[in-house]
Amino acid sequence: MQDLKSKHLVTHLFPDAALIGEGGLAQKDVSDENLYLHYLFLCVRGGDLQRAQRLCLQRGDVTRAVAMEGWRPFHSSYLSDETAPPEGHSVEGNATRVLSKCVAWWNAENPSLNPYERAIFAAQSGNLSALLQNMTSGNWEDLLWAHCRALVESRVDATLRTNLDCGPRANTLSVFGRPQKDLDLEDLGLQLPDSAWLPGSWTLSEAFAKAETALGWSPITCLSCVAEGGSSFVTPTLRPSEMSAFLNHHIADVLQPSGDSRSQVDRQLLLQAMFYTIFRAIALREYSDMLAALASSVTFFLPTTIREILTAGVTNADWPELVTLDPLNCQVLRFLVHLVLCLQRLETELPDEHCNSILEAYISTLIVERRYPLIAAYIAQLSSPSRQTRWYASFLSGLRKAEDRQQCLEYAAAAGLNVQSVTRAVIRIVRRRFDEMDRAETSPKGTVVPSASVETIADIVGGDVVGYLTQVDKNRIAAIDWLVHDRAQRGEVLVLANSLLRLFIAMRKLQAARAVLDRLPLAILDQLKLKIIQAEEDYGVDTARAVIPPWLANTVREHECLILYLQVRESFDQWYFQIKSTKPTPPATNNDGTTFSLADRVAAEEAEKNFRARLECWNHEIELRSLSLVKQLESLLTYESPGWLVDAAITQPRLTTCPEEYEAALDVTGMFASTPADEDEGDLGIAGLGDSPHARKLQMNVLREVCLREVVFMLIEVYRTTGRHVSCVRLADLVADKNFGIFKLFNECQMQSLLQHIQESMLHLQAVCGDALGYRVGGETTADALL
Repeated sequence: MQDLKSKHLVTHLFPDAALIGEGGLAQKDVSDENLYLHYLFLCVRGGDLQRAQRLCLQRGDVTRAVAMEGWRPFHSSYLSDETAPPEGHSVEGNATRVLSKCVAWWNAENPSLNPYERAIFAAQSGNLSALLQNMTSGNWEDLLWAHCRALVESRVDATLRTNLDCGPRANTLSVFGRPQKDLDLEDLGLQLPDSAWLPGSWTLSEAFAKAETALGWSPITCLSCVAEGGSSFVTPTLRPSEMSAFLNHHIADVLQPSGDSRSQVDRQLLLQAMFYTIFRAIALREYSDMLAALASSVTFFLPTTIREILTAGVTNADWPELVTLDPLNCQVLRFLVHLVLCLQRLETELPDEHCNSILEAYISTLIVERRYPLIAAYIAQLSSPSRQTRWYASFLSGLRKAEDRQQCLEYAAAAGLNVQSVTRAVIRIVRRRFDEMDRAETSPKGTVVPSASVETIADIVGGDVVGYLTQVDKNRIAAIDWLVHDRAQRGEVLVLANSLLRLFIAMRKLQAARAVLDRLPLAILDQLKLKIIQAEEDYGVDTARAVIPPWLANTVREHECLILYLQVRESFDQWYFQIKSTKPTPPATNNDGTTFSLADRVAAEEAEKNFRARLECWNHEIELRSLSLVKQLESLLTYESPGWLVDAAITQPRLTTCPEEYEAALDVTGMFASTPADEDEGDLGIAGLGDSPHARKLQMNVLREVCLREVVFMLIEVYRTTGRHVSCVRLADLVADKNFGIFKLFNECQMQSLLQHIQESMLHLQAVCGDALGYRVGGETTADALL
């Protein structure tokens, strides 16, 4: 005992011995006491009073365990003394709550107590200034908890005092168990300062604002400054929470930001600011500012390449394949997306643009990671169908494997996306990319449209500029597969096929044009024509024409014209090859006077006989082929009104609204889909595929001019090669016929070339039969004699 007194240590074993005695605690006991009180405060901070009281009882600290019960409001189901209490009545809480609160308040102001003990008393009594003074963290969560604790305690205590009607701010029932109106609490020294009641007038929003003021920076403001990237923004200091300080008391109290080479902003600061912002928004149900701040800062969790794509727009995005994503950043974006989806289910009138920005940031990571089953599901959560279509089409346009394309279209249908609109958008994107590639590869002197110079047979036959399909050509043709997925888009398949055919024919790539036809579904043209005819028969011509899109009839007619031209070209090439390369060669003859033996002469006669037989068969085959070819060429030149590769006039305007019986006429085709309401053909081209009506008309005019001139010269070649000079002369009548207007397709130089060929045939007829037009003196033609 003398040793304890000499060291000025306590000599009693009760909790308050250090406060009322003359001595203190040993250094190790002081450290243990600080750790003990710190843990008790953490239990109070976490709302786990039972754990704190249990720990006090385990240490024999009954006084503190009882003190932690002083905040509970008193409640008794029976307060009368006249009769015995009823059976089963209960008493809860502290009957002397005001007394306990006052004691706790002034204990929180006592500087001789341990700071954590003062913080415990401050939390129980709502003493905000003492609570802030004795909390060592300065963390946003702890500051907000302190302000909200003061707000709740002030309101609860004020409500209890007011409801008992014992004078302002007086609840003698809480002290004595029954009202004592003639006794004032101030006479007992239980009064509290006015600051005790000030938090009761706050709103929850004001509590958040005061906590941010004490913190020194606002989370929303921090996110906004980070997004704007202002150089004047000063990175705030991050402090650990009370729990972190307790668990890691050996490290520094201040967490220094590590910096980020991307934007010089610490990711930990950004994450904490996001958490605080989300916490505040959910508590106050104020989501607009939160979503705006989150939307502006989500790009900092994306690689630079993806951020550039989102800034430029995803319509022409070229999604990278080899990009390493930070797993933590992906999980942060995933959390934000699911937060947005949850709020969209629970709340109304959320700003769609900000929600879309957060969703799109996460969707971009899914696209880069090639997580195909999830992409369609998340894109379907975007606010508008047009945005959904734009994003999914951008994703699909980057797929290379046919099985991936088919699988992703099935995912889109399962997620509820408009597959038809998506495939149309894919076609528009793909065509735009190919056009840009063509413009980049074409030299200034190059041209896509054939020259208007005079065609020769050498130019016409085997006229492919490139004898093989380039990779760009293959990719163009493969784009047809996007529209084959849905049977209702057969008409759109023809629109795209016609566009490719016009391009390849103009570029003299007939092999590529034939590859387009091979890519189309089997008998697609016949099926469309049959369905349209059935609709006209079942519902009437007027009804069918009013409902069926005008572009469909023109597309079917155009496809027939282009197929006929390719057939003509193929037939002419085969005929020309046969007439120039397959003619039988006569046997060798003896011109030097050498006498052969009988066997040699018999062999020569036999060879001559075989030659004549083969020549006769060849002439017969050439005659049949020539007749068929002439018929094909003339059918192309005399194509039904209004002519080859000219749209038929649509005199019946299409209905803007379709009655039910008209919709049945549309559905019965089952081969084409109407343009969705959100798509305007004037903006997205014919059938929404990006094919401009003006460009199409220009291409058709150029092809009509070039191809019909070719056919005329091919027909002249057939006539002159097979000796049909009379038909060659009469070709001038067909060219000059105003009903067909073929003469309008020739310029002066080309017309001179045509007339020169006709003149040569007329001179031949003049020399043979004495008449330039092929007539004999009796008026009969010599056509049969000239064959």
